[in-house]
Amino acid sequence: MDHILEIRQATKKFGGLTANENVTFDVDRNTIVGIVGPNGAGKTTLFNSISGVHSLTSGNVIFEDRDITKMKPYDICHLGMGRTFQIPLSLNEMTVLENVLVASLGRHKMAKARETAEAVIEECGLKDFIAMPAGSLNVLQKKRLEIARALATEPKLLLLDETMAGLSGIERQDATALIRQIHARGVTILMIEHVMEIVMNVSDKVVVLNGGKLLMEGTPKEVFRNVEELRALHLDVPQAAELCHALTAAGCPMADDIIDVEECAAALYELLTGKKAPGAAQEKAEEVSACPQS
Repeated sequence: MDHILEIRQATKKFGGLTANENVTFDVDRNTIVGIVGPNGAGKTTLFNSISGVHSLTSGNVIFEDRDITKMKPYDICHLGMGRTFQIPLSLNEMTVLENVLVASLGRHKMAKARETAEAVIEECGLKDFIAMPAGSLNVLQKKRLEIARALATEPKLLLLDETMAGLSGIERQDATALIRQIHARGVTILMIEHVMEIVMNVSDKVVVLNGGKLLMEGTPKEVFRNVEELRALHLDVPQAAELCHALTAAGCPMADDIIDVEECAAALYELLTGKKAPGAAQEKAEEVSACPQS
């Protein structure tokens, strides 16, 4: 595979505290990789090391075959890596356009920078707020502005830090659609996220950190089948995985790699009827999926 990012034995210490220890994984180009873990697992520290906010104590960060371990954030950004922060860092007294323009001017002269800024503002659903002060935006709009600022630097790799934090269910759906849209135009995404359903639905790979160390990595199916381990970390487990785990424990064996509600419904339909759930029986499958979750 073509790795756009390689993390090699990444260790970061703050005095006697080890925030990350020997973390190693790859991010393949044109994929979405989710990083999950409990509070204090070292997720944001790792992001800060990758993006140059602080240097690793030991280990390496390789971006497009170039060692960027000791590089400054501005230089890393110029190579094609953008990032957001969990708490949006908007310039509240400036307009939405001015906020994004500041980021775009790091790569283009004024005319092209303005064109780029206006394009990403529209892409991020902020066109109607382009002249408004950033401080007047709501939480979702500020999250969109944070993403727009990052996109204005024209990244090949985008680091998203807890984009869903503080959002309602409907707002999360909107934010998820934006992430898919950005990825569809060729941007690789590495995201820290605590909403497991979203990680499951959008990620090609999931990396689990605990205590600053890499605990496990794999596809969403490979990771979320480990129900007991994830529970021990106080992480939410997708409902379908929880249900299949409970049914198996109760003596009704279910495949341990089912993490999607529709898959669970089809498997349960087959268990109850002895027949494969046909495509035409979707409504029946949905009825079956709804019953056991109470």
